[in-house]
Amino acid sequence: MAARNDNDPSLGSQPICIDQIQPLVQFLSCSNEPWGIKDIESKFIYANNAFHDLLGLPKNFAITGLKDSDLPAPYSDFYMEYQSHEESVLKDKKLISSFEIKQYRKYGDIEPYLFDKFPLLDEEGNCNGIVFHGRKFIFFSIKSLLSNKLPYRLSSNIPTSKYTHKEWMIIILMLNGFTIKSMVNYLVISDRTIRKRIERIYKKANVNCLDEFITYCEDNSFNQIIPQYLLKETFNIVN
Repeated sequence: MAARNDNDPSLGSQPICIDQIQPLVQFLSCSNEPWGIKDIESKFIYANNAFHDLLGLPKNFAITGLKDSDLPAPYSDFYMEYQSHEESVLKDKKLISSFEIKQYRKYGDIEPYLFDKFPLLDEEGNCNGIVFHGRKFIFFSIKSLLSNKLPYRLSSNIPTSKYTHKEWMIIILMLNGFTIKSMVNYLVISDRTIRKRIERIYKKANVNCLDEFITYCEDNSFNQIIPQYLLKETFNIVN
């Protein structure tokens, strides 16, 4: 992680006073999505209730002056990545976004989020801090786009107990274009085992072929499901 140059004249030298940004704070406080403000040392100046909720923090938790590493939530595991992200924003003075799959709160689910981080510039163009915004990642496919269907947010809540975990793995792979051969390589199980599972899946869905099964899955929103056990924590800059 590159060290920040505290002598960089493009970085504001005066600490941000909450009164100076009160209109911004008032705006962020009304949002039901996570928003917050940090200074040039990556210390929190403000975070709205939605950010507290995401991390499972009490609404009256004293976050001002703390860093990501200080927060009592699994979110803090990525504190080095967050700081590096913010240093890039301060240096380049532009929006930089990250795609994160993370457990943000204790006992919470792993969830995909997109976090945008903006430079907080003064009238002279000096960067005095960071404004961040998080939102659940929205997915869409080319097929959905061509069919004029709305983007969607993935859910980890399996809607039916009809299928076993092993069958759900096959379903997810089928819906994402895996052939039987590619399933064999990915799952490291035999061709015969996969074919048997597909046969059971079709029988439970009362369908006879892949096209019918895909239609069945789309009608039941199975294409919007990703079980928790398939999600792996990751952090990636997307700009």
